[in-house]
Amino acid sequence: MKATINPPAKLSEVKEAFLASLKSDPIPVNSDEPPKDGQVLSEREKDHFDDDCYLRHLRARQWDIPKTLAMLREYLRWRRTAKPFKVRCTEIEPHFKSSKNYHNGYSKLNQPIVYMRVRFDAPGDSEGKTKSILYQMERSIYLAERKQKQLAKKNAKSPEETKSPGETKSPTSPTSPNAHPLLTTPPSQQFVWVIDCKEFSKKNIDMAMTKEMARTLDHYCERMGVVFLTGTPTVFKFFWNIAKTFLDEKTASKVVFVDKPAAKFYANWIDEDVLEKDFGGKNTYKYDHKTYFDSVMKIENKIRKRESEKYGIPFVPVTWEEAEAFNSKRSGLVTPRKNGTEEEENLAKQVEREMDEEEKKDKK
Repeated sequence: MKATINPPAKLSEVKEAFLASLKSDPIPVNSDEPPKDGQVLSEREKDHFDDDCYLRHLRARQWDIPKTLAMLREYLRWRRTAKPFKVRCTEIEPHFKSSKNYHNGYSKLNQPIVYMRVRFDAPGDSEGKTKSILYQMERSIYLAERKQKQLAKKNAKSPEETKSPGETKSPTSPTSPNAHPLLTTPPSQQFVWVIDCKEFSKKNIDMAMTKEMARTLDHYCERMGVVFLTGTPTVFKFFWNIAKTFLDEKTASKVVFVDKPAAKFYANWIDEDVLEKDFGGKNTYKYDHKTYFDSVMKIENKIRKRESEKYGIPFVPVTWEEAEAFNSKRSGLVTPRKNGTEEEENLAKQVEREMDEEEKKDKK
């Protein structure tokens, strides 16, 4: 039997309780954009904590109000500390230049697709990698919202084709046909990751960074549609067996290992003409850094100009000159990685030992 849930009542209840909790137990504010007198959220935060945001957190905690409130408070605390909206593409330009991750196209459900290639990920620069993840998540949100606005505008001209994003069925395995619709986030609010794991090796093992990525995904709850892992070598399974324990169970269940023939794994998600050729599709797109980064800066400047007008903050455009200035201060991407905790270092050594044993078996 399906659970009985009253969405309007629950949404209203969690909103009121969340705002009340911020008055009785304040969370340190972002000094750059503090709330107005008598308010508990800044103007940016009011926009961010919209109905969809509350609903994603409610779904993530199965509509349990106390758990949802705790999650919302932690999310706000994290956003005020990490400030993902402050990361500028020029700070992380070398991460774009490596072509290790970039957006290219949309899924059948109109979700932004991010392609990643682990072999281009150089050791070290933990801070840069963290900022790169945050930037891609914030950019994905913008691209998803922009796509929905474009579709809404198009559908307004053809009402007979209009269809609510929430009516689209997601083919993802975690949501069975019997799943309660109120527990399923509309695909239009989610993203697709396609990760090429070819040449994964011990240099890619960084448990501290893996934990950081897992924590980041937790903060962007209900945003992941599906993660495709392709070209995984045998030794990758040792890393994955530990890495998946850092992830929320629901997020981990959205990871799909792609075997040959690859087409059948992507069929429900990505059109053949959209999927890049390296992953079994027909899209012959080749990453060109200048062209791609120019488009990234153009979009970011559009966003920052709009935010400047809306929130009354200075507009400082991103430029190639700024990227070069940031790069001149860097010591390079290939730097010693940040040491993790004793537990993280031990886990990394455990994975490396298992990989060494597997390599010895292969040589026999």
